[in-house]
Amino acid sequence: AGLLIRRSLVRAQVGEPKFRNEIKALQKCKAFFIDLFCSAVRGLLHKSTPSAAVAITHDQLLYRGDLVNRISGNFNLAVQDVLAADVTRALTATAALESANRITATISVHDTAQAIANNFDHLLGAVANLDDVRVSDNGDITLTAAQAQAGGDLIAKFMGEHNIVIEG
Repeated sequence: AGLLIRRSLVRAQVGEPKFRNEIKALQKCKAFFIDLFCSAVRGLLHKSTPSAAVAITHDQLLYRGDLVNRISGNFNLAVQDVLAADVTRALTATAALESANRITATISVHDTAQAIANNFDHLLGAVANLDDVRVSDNGDITLTAAQAQAGGDLIAKFMGEHNIVIEG
């Protein structure tokens, strides 16, 4: 059960005087549910172990990061299902949250073998912030010998079944 506000309906009827009170009531209701959600998360975090994490997807981070900003206190944030090419965006968003709050954020990458191979050097630069890397298909992750040699810490974070092919 949740709150659904149809923005198209709201926009179409905002100018009509007979709907202004209903619009204000919906806005107050939406704010109430957001505050209720944040309070519930705060309560769960205070009752759980210090290592408990709030898990959200990359899209939720980018489009609803404002909700995370409303949660006070120390907590861990686990950003899941980040595409290899989007790691920089996720790092930027989590850095902003880390400086505004007392949180620690980790990122989990989930992408195709080809995308992981294409972004390997980029991922290697973010390895300290990565929790794990998961391959979403049965493809081979093709690396150069130099990448394989330099990327031991990143390769150690690969989870699940995957094949690494080293060329050259």
